[in-house]
Amino acid sequence: MSNQLMQAFIENKTKKALELLEKPFDLMMVDDKYDDTLLIAACRNSNPLLVEAICQKAQKQNRLLDLMNRPTTNGATALMVASLGMGIKMKKDYHSFCLAVYSRENGMSKVSDDKLVHMLLSCQNLLQDTEKCVDVLLKYGQDPCAKDSHGNTALHYAIKGLSIGHNSRTDDIIGAVPRLLKDSRVNINVKNNEGQTPLHLAAFYGADACLNYLLAKSANPLIADNLSLLPYEYAHESLRPETVKKLCRETNRKVREINSLAKELKRNKLLSECALTR
Repeated sequence: MSNQLMQAFIENKTKKALELLEKPFDLMMVDDKYDDTLLIAACRNSNPLLVEAICQKAQKQNRLLDLMNRPTTNGATALMVASLGMGIKMKKDYHSFCLAVYSRENGMSKVSDDKLVHMLLSCQNLLQDTEKCVDVLLKYGQDPCAKDSHGNTALHYAIKGLSIGHNSRTDDIIGAVPRLLKDSRVNINVKNNEGQTPLHLAAFYGADACLNYLLAKSANPLIADNLSLLPYEYAHESLRPETVKKLCRETNRKVREINSLAKELKRNKLLSECALTR
């Protein structure tokens, strides 16, 4: 039964998994191939129903802390895995949607409205499920500030997963990135072991929406990593030109602010020294 339950979680078969959860099972079972627990498997598939179900079971057995503290082989927590979500699928779906829109706008394709709507809703549903998984784990006490073996936090993972977007029906911003940044404990400028902030990763991974959102939330573009590189120096070719320009403008604006502040401080110091000599 344990193998069947793990397989159901890995294959994202929600109904079967929920049925098997009603039978006796080992809460801390681990998949031999991926070394994943049931919770990690549910997080990889961005399945909030299974994440909630396994957390409830763990809480009833007074083993929630044990389950939450069981990381992946690279030290990632369940929250990190959930924040990344189906990152690869998200990227493929998102880029497929953008390509379809671009091709249609430039007369290279006759993609139907229904097809575009279906692709858009698929991306939105995935983002909403990812956000729900993050929300469940935070509710059950997962630490959003924890770091993996490379110093990455859940926010770093969310950026890698391109986990941000708009709900076309409500116009709400959805995804793991905005959900994590609602938590007062989360530092938007947190560094990993390479000194990279989420803004560095957004630039490197060509995550336009993430980068613009981080800037809107006052992420600092002047933080250098261990190689003394600023986020704009990571700007990937897949970023839209206007996004790169915006990042450069924000970087230059921040430099001007600092220079202006330095001049003001120097001026005030000189005025103080003059007052003392009178």
